[in-house]
Amino acid sequence: LKGLDLVRFVSHLTWSDEEVLAVIHGSSDEIAKVDLQHGVLESLYKSPVPIAWLGVQPPSTVMFATADGVFLELKGRDDVRVLFTIAASDPYDVKFSGEHVLALTGGQELFMDGHSLANSVTSYTISDDVCIYTTLQNKLHLISLTTRKQLGAVEFPHPTIPSTAPIRSPVQKITVEEIEAALKKINQCGFVAGCGTVDAIQAARLLIEKHREKQRLVHIAFLDLEKAFDRVPREVIWYALRSDELIERVWCNRLERFGLGLNLKKTEYLTTGVTESSSIKVNGIELPRTSVFKYLGSAIASDGKPMVGRHGDEDAALDGWSHARGPHPKRCHSEKFGVAPIADKMREARLRWYGHVLCGKEDSVRKIERAVELGSRLLASTSGRAVIMQMPRGNLETIHPRPFVTRVIKELIDSEKYIEALKEMKKHRIDMNLLVDHKPEVFIANISKLVQSAKDPELICILIAALTSERSALCDGIVISNKINRVTELLADEILRLPLDRRVDMFVALLSALLKSSPPQVEKALRLIKQHTDEMPAMKRDVYARKWLHHVRFFVNEAMLFNAALATYDLKLTLQVAEVSNRDPKEYVPLLNELRKVEPEDYRKCRIDMARSDWESALRHLSLFDDKWDEAVDLIRARDLYAPALVIYRGSAKYKSVCALYAAVLEAKAQWDEAAVLYEKAEDISKTMRCLEMSRNVERYMSRAHLFNIPEDVVVSTLKKMAIVLKSSGRWAEAAKALEVANADIFSEMGSTMSMASRRTGKTGVSRASTTATVRKRKQEGGEYEDAALLIALAAYYKWLNDLIGEMTELLPALVQVDELSLAGSLQGSVDRIVSEAATLRHRIWPSKLHPWDLPGPIHALYAVNDSFAFPDGGGMPDVITLEPEIFAPVLDTGRRWKLQILKMGEKTF
Repeated sequence: LKGLDLVRFVSHLTWSDEEVLAVIHGSSDEIAKVDLQHGVLESLYKSPVPIAWLGVQPPSTVMFATADGVFLELKGRDDVRVLFTIAASDPYDVKFSGEHVLALTGGQELFMDGHSLANSVTSYTISDDVCIYTTLQNKLHLISLTTRKQLGAVEFPHPTIPSTAPIRSPVQKITVEEIEAALKKINQCGFVAGCGTVDAIQAARLLIEKHREKQRLVHIAFLDLEKAFDRVPREVIWYALRSDELIERVWCNRLERFGLGLNLKKTEYLTTGVTESSSIKVNGIELPRTSVFKYLGSAIASDGKPMVGRHGDEDAALDGWSHARGPHPKRCHSEKFGVAPIADKMREARLRWYGHVLCGKEDSVRKIERAVELGSRLLASTSGRAVIMQMPRGNLETIHPRPFVTRVIKELIDSEKYIEALKEMKKHRIDMNLLVDHKPEVFIANISKLVQSAKDPELICILIAALTSERSALCDGIVISNKINRVTELLADEILRLPLDRRVDMFVALLSALLKSSPPQVEKALRLIKQHTDEMPAMKRDVYARKWLHHVRFFVNEAMLFNAALATYDLKLTLQVAEVSNRDPKEYVPLLNELRKVEPEDYRKCRIDMARSDWESALRHLSLFDDKWDEAVDLIRARDLYAPALVIYRGSAKYKSVCALYAAVLEAKAQWDEAAVLYEKAEDISKTMRCLEMSRNVERYMSRAHLFNIPEDVVVSTLKKMAIVLKSSGRWAEAAKALEVANADIFSEMGSTMSMASRRTGKTGVSRASTTATVRKRKQEGGEYEDAALLIALAAYYKWLNDLIGEMTELLPALVQVDELSLAGSLQGSVDRIVSEAATLRHRIWPSKLHPWDLPGPIHALYAVNDSFAFPDGGGMPDVITLEPEIFAPVLDTGRRWKLQILKMGEKTF
C-alpha cells in the first residue's frame, strides 16, 4: 500500500461488502478504506482518541469503539453517530447477535448494547439468541439475550482456562495439566530453564544475515516476562496458584532449603475466616486443624478473639497474691522479661503493617532490595554512595545501592553540576529524565550552563535519546507539559548560539535535538548540515557531511530521509543523502538526472514536489506559470486540490476560473448554496441564479435577483416553482414565504415584505425566567447543591452550542463571500471539534441509567414533598422521587447541515 511511510502500524482489517476497512495508527488513529485496485488508502474518519476496535455488524453497519469506551457508527465520511458508552478498555472482544452488540472488556465485564450483562467473565460465545459465558468462579452460565434471564449454570470440577482461551463446547472441562502438556510440545526459542540458547542464537544470526543479503527488513520482538506478569490480573494468578496447590509446595521447598523440618505428628494449624473444607498438606500428609492456639499464657480462637484459659481461677488467685505482696503485679514481670500476650503482639503487628502500607510507596521494597550471596557480610560504606561487602569466599566487592547513588546525583543537580550528574547517571544506568524532572523549572532556566560546560557531545545525545514524556520514577511532583519539545528546542537554540568551532563540535547534539522533537525536524536538520558544510574548507566538507548524515540515519528511516532531502530542493545534498542511506543507485540516479534537466528552477521545484507527492506545494509552484494552466487544471482534478487552489490562485488572473471549476464540482454534488457562492465569485450570473433556485433559499434568491437586476416576470415564475417544490417536500413556512413575496410588488416592496416575513417566521417563544435565584443554581464549591448547579451550567453550555451552530450557517458563507477562506476554515474546524467533543461527553454527563446515590443534591432532597421534608413510614427509599430538569440530557443539534464542503475539503490548507 502507498502512503504508509508515517504510519506506525495497521490493525483491525475487516470486510464491508466488497471493500476492506482498517484502523491506521499514525500520529492519530483514523479509519481508512483500502483501494485494492490502486493500492492506496482513503481516510474516512480521524478519531481524537485511540481506536480499540473496528467491525461490521451484519449486514453492512460499520461500527468502531474508542479506548475510552464509546461505541460509534460510521455512517459516511466524517459522519459518525454515538451508539452507547461502556467501561474503558483496550482491546474489546465484540460479537453480534442480530441487532444486539455484545462486548467483553479487559476488566472482565460483559456488556450488551451498552448495558452491563455480567461480571468476572473470562470468555463467552453466542448460539442463536443464547449467550454462553464462563466466570472466574469456575461456572458456565447460559443467558437469554431476548429476556436477559439466566437459563442455567454449571460448575466446573477443574480450574478453567483464563479469558484468552476459546470455549470448544458449553460444558467442556479443560484442566491445567492439558495446557502444560500442550506447552511442552512447543519449540520455545529463548532463555528457558533447562534449555540451551546456542541453537536459538544461531537461528537468529542466520535469519539476520539472510535478510541483509536480500536487503529486507527484519523485526525482532523481545518479550519482557516481568512486565507481562504485571499485566495479568492478580485474582487470576492467585486463583491458579491455589488450584494447583503451588503455594503449599513452595512452602515445603523453602523449609527444606533452610533445613527446617516439621514434626507432622505434633504440628497443628489454626485458621480464621476460612471455610471448613480447607486443609493443609505437607508431603501428602494432612495436618490436623485446631480451634484454639496457646502461646505464653494467652489463647486465641479461630474467630480471631483472645479467650480466657482453663486456669482462669488460678491466674486470678496469683494476681491477688501479687498485689498483696507489693507494687509488682504480673504486668511488671512481663515488661521486665520482655514477654507479651499474643493478642497484643498480633494487634501491634497488624497496625505496624497497615501504617507501612499507608505511608510507603507502591514499589518501595522493590526499589531498595538487592540479591546477594548467602552468608555475605556488610563491612563499610564509603563516599556516601558505595558499600563494601565480603563474600562467603573471602573476596571483597564494592556495590553502589541505587538510593545512595540517587541521593548523590540529586545533590549534584542542586549544585548545578549537570555534566557530573550525567556522568554518574551514565555510569550507574540511572534514568536521565531525573536531570529534568528533579527541578524542571530550575533546569530549564540554567540549560545554557549544561551546553556551555559540555565537552563531550555524546553525553548530551544520550540525554536527548532518553527523554520521555513521563515523569521519572525517582522523582515526585508533576511532569512539565510538552517536556520533550520544550527541552530539545532550548538545547538546539543554545547550541546555535555557540561560536562556530564549538558549534561544529556539538553539532551531533544539535541534530539529535531537532530529530527528537515531535514531529522530527528533518528538513531543518538537513538545511543546517548544508549551511555548515558550505562554510568549511573543501577538504573537510565531505567528511563532516557524511559524518552528520550518518548520525541522522539513526533517527530517520531511509525513505523519510530521502524525501526530506528532496524537500530542500538541493539535488547535490539529495545525492549525498542517497549515497549515505545505501540506496540502490538505479532508484535515485535516473530521477536526479531527470530533475537536473528541468528548467526553469520553479518548474523544477514543482517536479520535485510531485516526486515527493506534495501536491499542494507542486500546485503552488505551478501557479507561477500562466502557460501551465492546463497542467494545473489536470493536477487539481486528479488530486482533488480545489480548496487549496482557491487560496493559491487568490489575487491572480486565474482565480475566477478556479472558482468556476470548483463550483461545477459542488453543483454536481448537489451543494447548491456553496456552488452559488463560487459561481457568483466567478461572475457567472445565470449559473448563480440556477443554483439558488435549486437550493430553495427564498431570501438569498431575492437578494441576488435584486443585485443582478433580474426581470420581474422571471423572478415571479421562479418563486412560484420554488413554492410548489417546497410544498411537496412539506416545508410549508418557506413555501408561504415564496408565495407571499411572489404576489408582492417585487422591487418596490421586496425589502419591507422580506423583513416582515423574516420577523414573522423568525419569532421564537421566550420563556419568562424566574427573577428569584434558586438555591440549585448556586455553584458553591463543596455546597450541597454543587452537582446540580454544575449540570444546570452544562445544560446552558449545550444550549449555547445550538445557538452557535445556527450562527455558523450564516457566518461561514459570508466569510467565503469576502475571501476570508483561512479564517472561515479555522473557525469551522474549531467549532466542529467543540461540537464533536460535546456530543461524545453528553452520554457520560447524563447517562441513561442512574443509581439513587447518583441523583444530584443532598440525600434529604429525595424525601422532600412540596418543599417539605417527609420521611417515609418504616424508613427506606421514598415511594416517589421528583426528577429535576437538570437530570435530563439537553438536545444537541448535530443533524443541522452547517459545515461547508468548500472548507471541509481544505482542512489541511486552512
